[in-house]
Amino acid sequence: MTAHVTALRPLPDLLREHARRLGTRTAFQDSRSRVTYSELELRTGRLAGHLVNLGLRHGERAAILLGSRVEAVESVLAALMAPTLLVRAGGHGPAPDLTPGSLLVRPRGS
Repeated sequence: MTAHVTALRPLPDLLREHARRLGTRTAFQDSRSRVTYSELELRTGRLAGHLVNLGLRHGERAAILLGSRVEAVESVLAALMAPTLLVRAGGHGPAPDLTPGSLLVRPRGS
């Protein structure tokens, strides 16, 4: 029996390759918008850069509050690229439902 081994590759490399190969094809779509692979690479890279510029350091937590939308996927990918730890709140429930997740995200130094 032979094992099939796939090399692990960094997320930015995979996004860049998909953008090059599949550029104008739809990567994600919801009821409001769609994003191509090229747009996904550009937008997630830009958002990851903003997270770093805001001062998030390696391993710090970031929270996003979005439902099942294209922007949620972009935010998750950007947080992975930044690289931060992501705490995702559903975004569709009432405020009390968000409390447990938001307790995991504390400002630096607290």
